Amino acid sequence: MKISKLVLASTLALGSVVTSGALTAPNVHASEVQKVNVEDIAKQYVEFSKQGKWDEQYALFSEDFKSIVPKDSLENVWMAKSAAFGEVKELLSTVVTKDSVHTNVKLTFNATTAPLELTINFNEEGKINDLYSPYTYTPASEYKKPAYENEANYVEKVVTIGEDSFALPGVLTVPKGEGPFPTVVLVHGSGPNDMDESMNSTKSFRDIAVGLANEGIAVLRYDKRTRTHHIKSAFKPKFTIEDETVNDALHAVELVKEFPELDADKIYVAGHSQGGLVLPLILENDTTHSIKGGISLAGPSTKLHDLMIWQQESGLERAKAIGAPEEQLAAIKQQLEFLKAQFALLDDPKYSKDNLPAEFQMSPPYWWFDLAEYEPTEVVVEQDVPLLFLQGGKDIQVPASELNGWKEVLQGDDDVMFKLYPDLTHQLVNYAGIPTGQEYMIPANVPLELIKDLAGWVQKGELPEKQAPVITFSDFDADAYWADAFAWAIQHNIIKGYEAENLLKPYNSMTESQILKVLFRFSAPTMLTDESNETIYALAKQAGLTVSGKPNRVVTRGEVAMLLAKSLKGEEVTLEEAVQYLYDENIVNGYPDESGQTPKTLESFRPNESIARAQAVTILYRLSQLEL
Repeated sequence: MKISKLVLASTLALGSVVTSGALTAPNVHASEVQKVNVEDIAKQYVEFSKQGKWDEQYALFSEDFKSIVPKDSLENVWMAKSAAFGEVKELLSTVVTKDSVHTNVKLTFNATTAPLELTINFNEEGKINDLYSPYTYTPASEYKKPAYENEANYVEKVVTIGEDSFALPGVLTVPKGEGPFPTVVLVHGSGPNDMDESMNSTKSFRDIAVGLANEGIAVLRYDKRTRTHHIKSAFKPKFTIEDETVNDALHAVELVKEFPELDADKIYVAGHSQGGLVLPLILENDTTHSIKGGISLAGPSTKLHDLMIWQQESGLERAKAIGAPEEQLAAIKQQLEFLKAQFALLDDPKYSKDNLPAEFQMSPPYWWFDLAEYEPTEVVVEQDVPLLFLQGGKDIQVPASELNGWKEVLQGDDDVMFKLYPDLTHQLVNYAGIPTGQEYMIPANVPLELIKDLAGWVQKGELPEKQAPVITFSDFDADAYWADAFAWAIQHNIIKGYEAENLLKPYNSMTESQILKVLFRFSAPTMLTDESNETIYALAKQAGLTVSGKPNRVVTRGEVAMLLAKSLKGEEVTLEEAVQYLYDENIVNGYPDESGQTPKTLESFRPNESIARAQAVTILYRLSQLEL
């Protein structure tokens, strides 16, 4: 079974439509950093775009920008950034920040489809050097600092990666105390990422930086080239993965050597997602042998375009499971067929980066054909530095099976280690439920276990032994069939103990409201804004779940089976079908008969008996362990 079949969370979503401490770019008034008013110029850029005054607009740009982006492309740039948002209307807010490379003016406009966010980057002369706008509007981040952060343990220094017209702003997080410290350079995944690798309400790179500071390890992170120099990168001829990622990572490594408080002999590079994919390339191009070791965080071992087909096919399955409208399914299928046709050209030996097919429509073509020649597993076996591969079991962008590709070519190498985290998603945060994509919206932090593993490997070349969660409830039985399930459920806040009595009460029956709370905590925590009966029953109705509406009524095993099967299959089922479905997926077993056998029948399931807390969490635990 594909775990993406769980539709509960997605169904609900369809209806909802420098000193110590962390250093953030300060908000400043434009007059403090420029003789010209950059806010006014930023607004002028938008007005000229709306009025089609491209000559006047071109005069606002820096010579660096003009040397790469022709004037007759300005209209296309504006349309590419604004068209999806509809007509751009009134200005909602202006925020000015400054980093080591640019003064940045972020304008947010009301628009007919969704608010448009546009960040315009100014050089020291007050000329527009580039601009950036996300492809879709994202609500304000609800990111929270991790519990393990201790601002007294580190200082942060603003730095610049590189010295040319593509220089990047960065931050170096240095532990307090006596150095020199080992350093980890963080390398982003695909897309125009910032230095924190911010995604919705997570900031995985920031978490890693402050977490490793506690362990006496420095971290260098920086904005990606396609973020700081967004438009210039798109127009650069023969733009490659080396330009996008590899070269800047090596510039960052060289920068580390300039700081006496950092150990130049202990520099590590950690690449996330696409950064992990090209980690072998970074190591191969480290001609000065400055990198002590490499870390892949959810790095694919196969070619990127093959992975993208898998992502699209998996997305189609998830859309089918949530009962998406036919027009939406048709659009996904159309996109899948488009990608297959495009990538067939990539795999056609008669084409190459020096002989691009006219019908190849993905941009930039040179980048794609250059990367298509890269076999990560072939390059990695030629490297002779220690390597660590970490992968999440609930990653719907880079499946856990990608770890096997690295293992096949590196297994047995004494300097290589692998680890799979069962609950880790692509954002490098844990999620207890079944991943559907909706979990990306939940505020979360990189788990301390991963931080400790990185620290142990960097400092000692080994991974610390995982400590079992300590359950202090007096009736917890470590030898019971439900022990692991209850420990997991308590750890992920799926079920709660009776604190006043210090009891779990694993054999107590569950009421309808209790089972709904547990189910929603597991599969739709973003929708569970509170746990009132009004909220949980509204969510049940929205998800199409059949309930009595009586919160204190004890529910049966059969009723829970039907709730789960409906959530998993996305369709109405009979009691017999529900129980058989759970049998088929090895989620439940029948009670033993007189001969000691456990036949998988409706009768042996005992559907009319009430369901105990231990039984409910064991079922959910087994669901969480199913292979993606």
